[in-house]
Amino acid sequence: GQAGRNPDSPVFFELRRTPKELLITYWFFYGYSRPHVAPDLPGGDVLRNELSHEGDWENVDVALSPDGTKAVAMYLYGHGRPTRVPWEQVEPGPDRHPLAYGAWDSHASYAKARPVKVCSPLGCARDVSVRGWRWDTWHNLRPVKAEPWYGFGGAWGAAGPVSDRTGPLGPSPSKLPADPDPGDLPAVSH
Repeated sequence: GQAGRNPDSPVFFELRRTPKELLITYWFFYGYSRPHVAPDLPGGDVLRNELSHEGDWENVDVALSPDGTKAVAMYLYGHGRPTRVPWEQVEPGPDRHPLAYGAWDSHASYAKARPVKVCSPLGCARDVSVRGWRWDTWHNLRPVKAEPWYGFGGAWGAAGPVSDRTGPLGPSPSKLPADPDPGDLPAVSH
């Protein structure tokens, strides 16, 4: 892939611990989020209009063994609970950093570059991730807990068309209050 359009954009990180893993959480901020329109899926336009919002914080976790010596999985977030990808199934980049693919418009993270059907009670859309611009995140890492806005409890953007939809919560203890047990999560399969 090509180098990122703006390699100076910061990526924030924090260390978190679950009973079974040490997590390195990487946070990415996007200015706007909207589901990708899927003209062949009923309700795609409704879903796009109703769920679009300003501000979008997304994250991925690299899971290490409890002592931090071995990578064991990557958690990919988007549209709800994370998906756990065993480390053996994580695609390595040309520099051996793990790859995750961000979907156009919605920014959900996926293990492979491909379209994924996403449905809600409002309708269906399609997340599309492709091999596009590469964001070398490790070049501008910043510890998120050192930021003066860390823990801000409000929304990062204006409310969307649905009254209870606002921009998302940012990095804070309330954003990821309780990590699920890895055994409770869906795993990616080939």
